[in-house]
Amino acid sequence: MERPVARPLEPVPIQYGGSTMIALRDPSGLSERIIMLQPAAYTLLQFMDGSNTREEILEKFQAWSGVILRRNLLDDLLEQLEANLVLDSPQARLALDRRVHRPAAHAGAAYPADRRELRLFLDGLLALRKNQTPATTGMSLVATVAPHIDLQRGASCYSVAYNELIAHAIPQRTFVVLGISHALSRSPFILTRKSFQTPLGPVPTDQEFVGELADACEFDVFLDEYNHFGEHSVEFQAVLLRHVYPDAALKIVPVLCGSFHRPLLEGGSPRDIPGVASFLAALRGALQKRPGEAFVLASVDLAHVGERFGGSALSEEQLGELAAKDRDSLLRAVEGDAEGFFATLQADRGERNYCGTSAIYTMLEVLGNPRGQLHRYDQCNEPGNASCVTVAAAGYYSPP
Repeated sequence: MERPVARPLEPVPIQYGGSTMIALRDPSGLSERIIMLQPAAYTLLQFMDGSNTREEILEKFQAWSGVILRRNLLDDLLEQLEANLVLDSPQARLALDRRVHRPAAHAGAAYPADRRELRLFLDGLLALRKNQTPATTGMSLVATVAPHIDLQRGASCYSVAYNELIAHAIPQRTFVVLGISHALSRSPFILTRKSFQTPLGPVPTDQEFVGELADACEFDVFLDEYNHFGEHSVEFQAVLLRHVYPDAALKIVPVLCGSFHRPLLEGGSPRDIPGVASFLAALRGALQKRPGEAFVLASVDLAHVGERFGGSALSEEQLGELAAKDRDSLLRAVEGDAEGFFATLQADRGERNYCGTSAIYTMLEVLGNPRGQLHRYDQCNEPGNASCVTVAAAGYYSPP
């Protein structure tokens, strides 16, 4: 391959034989081996994003390290990486195609892997804010915003969002879950046909719905399908939905939304990103074909600020300012104003590091700028306010 692409693997620095090595773990399980690379080889891997030729990789490595690497050494490394399924290659694609399920990647770490323990844990989460269930049952709920932060830290917002879902006795059994790709992606949206395994049982994908989207889009929606395997933003919702609907013929449409970073910094609309307009049209059309049959769930966190995200610890005054800015953005969102919501993030040039931008924008666009209500907003602070992630719960309703 002339422009090699590394699959999304998890790097872990380890000590091996007295030296620091980088161990690569494959969340997809396609490769059962732990691949170990020297730091220089791992640096080369960082340049393998599909945008660089082999010669350009060598040039960038030289600029970074000052070392001139011979082409044959890079070729040998690429051969080894391909053989071990580290690269996006025909061998890796074949292994991916053979997989029917997407494993529960975060079971046993982010939530209990034992079925009984998980049910007790989720029952406790739902009970936490059950008395704060929004009084919206006289309206027709068509979409929900819930967090994707770890379940303990976001428990209050998860509880409010899912208790509203339960109160409305949502008849839809296909949930379009708009998650976020935290790994880099080459396309603006990523789909998978794999069903999602959970400790509570499988959650199948709606194959017909996914197929319609794939056929209607002007780009390959499966190009970065590997990203789904280590991503938590859809997995957490699949687990909660399976808990809330234990016996139902539940299906999901798993969507990972990519970054809208370029228009955020350079101006313009997310629609200017190649492929975005075609996906929005495809998803809107698929939803319109299924009135009352499909429900949209945006799995999003909001601001990421402080030391963990490249900033500094936050004062109480700064947290207050953050809340004011967040509420301004959320006001535009519950008004159904997709471009207005995006403009609030452009105004501060993305300094709040919203990771839910693309999913919220997509939800508003495909539902035709629906009206919503903000039910809860929380700031999840680390000790000493070193860092903060903000989350929210909201509902959207069809006109009476």
